[in-house]
Amino acid sequence: MVDVNAVRNRLRINHTGLDPQISDDITAAQAELIRVGVDPAVVESDSPLIDKAIMAYCLWIESSNDKMAEGYEAMWNQWKDELRKSSGYKVNSNV
Repeated sequence: MVDVNAVRNRLRINHTGLDPQISDDITAAQAELIRVGVDPAVVESDSPLIDKAIMAYCLWIESSNDKMAEGYEAMWNQWKDELRKSSGYKVNSNV
């Protein structure tokens, strides 16, 4: 599961001052995935695809470069859409 350290490293931040904000970003990404129909159990699991989606969200939210933020937002939206449609990820996918 994506944690604050992984996001901080990816953002190339070498201090812990933003850790509470990054933690909130991770929680918001998880909540949004659940809101759009991804199974909560999968969101809380160690899925590398979920981790990639959450990382994209955090990069989007924390990016200070508008051009990069647009790319990260597009990446987040694509991951979110693909995950909510994929068997094994969507709610009641085993029915």
